[in-house]
Amino acid sequence: REFLKSPQHAALGLLTLGVGFMSGMMLPLIAGITCYSLGWIYLPDLPFFRRWVDRRREAAKRAEEMQKVAAFIQRRDALIASLSPERRDCYTRLAAVCRDIENASADNLLASAGPATDPRLRKLDELMWTYLRLLGIQQSLDQFLETERSENVPAILKEAEAEAARLNTEVEALKAKGNTAALDTKQRYLGSRLERLEVLRKRQQRSEQAEANLALVVSEQERLDQQIKLIRADAVATKNA
Repeated sequence: REFLKSPQHAALGLLTLGVGFMSGMMLPLIAGITCYSLGWIYLPDLPFFRRWVDRRREAAKRAEEMQKVAAFIQRRDALIASLSPERRDCYTRLAAVCRDIENASADNLLASAGPATDPRLRKLDELMWTYLRLLGIQQSLDQFLETERSENVPAILKEAEAEAARLNTEVEALKAKGNTAALDTKQRYLGSRLERLEVLRKRQQRSEQAEANLALVVSEQERLDQQIKLIRADAVATKNA
């Protein structure tokens, strides 16, 4: 398949079949067909063609990797741009710590005969991406909780519970009186208010869950911040040594 799409195949066909047809004679045409068939048998296995295929595949692989990197950078920049100024400053400050690590690691490699890359640097991209995602999650949770607090769901829930208790008492009173017409309407109204009460309780549960998640997200941010700074401390300590 590689040989069929290659320029070597085009050159082979031109030099064999093309010359044979252009000659207008049977013997050159037969010779061209024979050479073309032999070329199909031997050329794909020759070292120069295999090297060409390897270079072509490597180039395609590099292009695919570069495309993935570009897509990742675009996604990262979009996420950074969506952050509030305060959270963007947090990310920028930690990125400066990463630059310190890279500079210290580069100095260490120049002063030693160690490996070509510092293994600590391989952690930074993953840690910074995780930190950036945590900032985005924190912002979403803060916005959600701010909306819930502005609507004062706990107070609404408390009023709804009191209203449901009052309506339930009224329904029981109507049952005792035997007022069927008023009882039917009151029971449907009570059912509607009870469903509203259940929704409010679920909203309150979501808010409490969001607050717990926010505490965890902030804790993870602080842990990553300290972990990256520990890598910087290790890099600088090695440089000083």
